[in-house]
Amino acid sequence: MSGSLDEIRDFVRARVEGKKFIFTGDGANSFVAKIEQLRALGAGPFLAITLDTPLNEQIELGDDVTHIAIDLELNPENFTFEDSWNEIFENPTKEIVDALNQFDPEGQAFLTVFRFRTATHAFGRVIDASRRKEWVQLEDKTFVDSFFEKYSIPSPNYMIVDANEDAMVQASKIIDNGAGTVWSGDTKLGLSSRGNMVKWLRPDADPEDIGHFVRKFSHACESVRIAEFVEGRPCSIHGFVLPGGVIVFRPVELLVLRGLHGKFWFAGTDTFWQPSIELRVEMRTIARQVGEALKTEYDYRGAFCCDGIAGRNGFVINELNTRIGDGLGYVSNALPDFPLEVLQDLAVSNQADDLDAEVMFALEDIVITAGDTIPWAKVRVYQAGDFQKTESMELFTRYAEEHDYSLEGDADMDRYSEAVVRVEEKQNLETFGTVTTYPGSNYGILDFELSPDIPTGPSLARHVASALRRCAEEFGAETTDISVPKDVYGELD
Repeated sequence: MSGSLDEIRDFVRARVEGKKFIFTGDGANSFVAKIEQLRALGAGPFLAITLDTPLNEQIELGDDVTHIAIDLELNPENFTFEDSWNEIFENPTKEIVDALNQFDPEGQAFLTVFRFRTATHAFGRVIDASRRKEWVQLEDKTFVDSFFEKYSIPSPNYMIVDANEDAMVQASKIIDNGAGTVWSGDTKLGLSSRGNMVKWLRPDADPEDIGHFVRKFSHACESVRIAEFVEGRPCSIHGFVLPGGVIVFRPVELLVLRGLHGKFWFAGTDTFWQPSIELRVEMRTIARQVGEALKTEYDYRGAFCCDGIAGRNGFVINELNTRIGDGLGYVSNALPDFPLEVLQDLAVSNQADDLDAEVMFALEDIVITAGDTIPWAKVRVYQAGDFQKTESMELFTRYAEEHDYSLEGDADMDRYSEAVVRVEEKQNLETFGTVTTYPGSNYGILDFELSPDIPTGPSLARHVASALRRCAEEFGAETTDISVPKDVYGELD
């Protein structure tokens, strides 16, 4: 095991030792593990350009990192900073120009951007770890289904229509199988995340909800995918592609919760959830199929992520992310010496094509074993409320399956009439963790630190849902009326 990791580290070290690195991205926390790994491999110093946020203020990157914090405008349509980043890439501030000239006057540093960015140039320089345009296009939910169909990759029934009221409403009536439809916008405004351009039109939706959907998508998009709503466990599977082959890792849970008016709350990912052997095999088989198709069709390099639903009829993919997904955070947690994100940058910049295939496939087993052994979670909710200050609260839970109610008229969803996570009666409950609020205009954050003693196996969704309702009571968060998905994998229709 250690031999393969040592070979990977030696491979990466030969390409980064003595090299300067420049990072740009929303969160300083996304650079911490990568900088530590690069530092251990002899790289550095580093320049990091991030957003000026209360959460970033808590992050210490190290004395060898020049850290510049900048203010950018959030796009209220898709809640991303894509447009603002592209603007500053084209027209950097004097502070950034001066810092670049002082840090790397020869222009030899390796420039990388946060994985959601799609630019190929920044500050008059080529972004070394930039994705090809055809790879980025696969993240457009109105485009990727043609790729799925060509390679027989399972996905929900759908229609792609123009973003006008008649077309969207009519398509929704055609596609609805009784549980409603999911509307997903194109990438006209750039890539979005955390479900900001995805809505569930429930079968009992009122005209007001339909009107809101029509206004949102017709204003922000040119085309929309209308797909059937699939009940089941949201989950994700990752792989990695190089010319020598495709390796696939283990499934992770996606904490996608349901709110009022068709809103999906993306609360993070975890590996405390343990899928059945049957589901694990199915997801890994499909992910390998996707990786091989990416390699064949797009000469793909690097990580990819298949987000989907484990439903009654098996695992179906809702979207394809041509980058490292949040769910791969378990790798740096379980294997801190494995420089996955650095290898990703090298792969995307065509500097890892000669990695030995045997080393790659040995790595697959190492990552899966480590991920199964050391459970991990990243639970964080953005746009959660207009918080005025940073404050924390302990959370407690009851892990037994209690207080489970199915309410009529709500698309047959599970709801819980009592808050499972609460402070009172904590002597009868077990520790779940701590939640902290961070203020920010249109960007209030709920950040969770979960207890490592949480039992593995079942989904964490109902506990997180109850915690969000508790945050609504305590902090005035907008996370009210949260409900959770059902585990229906393997059930017959």
